[in-house]
Amino acid sequence: MVSLEKDIENLIRRVVNNIVNAYRAIEKELGVSISIDIVENALREVEHLAIHELCHAALNSLYPRIEDIYHRDRDIATCIDEILTRFLEIYISKKIGSYVHSFEEHVYELKLYTPLRNLAIDSRTLSNLYNMFIEMLKSNSIEEFVDKKLIDICRSVKQ
Repeated sequence: MVSLEKDIENLIRRVVNNIVNAYRAIEKELGVSISIDIVENALREVEHLAIHELCHAALNSLYPRIEDIYHRDRDIATCIDEILTRFLEIYISKKIGSYVHSFEEHVYELKLYTPLRNLAIDSRTLSNLYNMFIEMLKSNSIEEFVDKKLIDICRSVKQ
């Protein structure tokens, strides 16, 4: 475990160094200055993206049936995958004090996926689903949450 943590720390250092070097190169090569607000927004999105992708990986352990669903129906699987990942992302981000997108932003982002453009969901419904998800997560019932709640919403992508 210690070795894995060291590897992760080294990887993070490399990524941060690359970001700093890119910032310096932009200033030097292009002769432009980038405000601290823009840098802060960019880094917040990098953090958000990393948490999101880590949650995708965690989802495979929490809900291994997702792979079977991808083989049967890619659109419905994408819906389940993206909504569950966003819920995990919100949960973890809140726990660590990281930036959290609003439910309105999540609905907008979900509908940017071509297979999800017809997704019949609004921010209030997504928020209510998130609250149900948290209860099911705490009771180790993710499969039940998908089977009883999320699957019907995800079927709307087919309409």
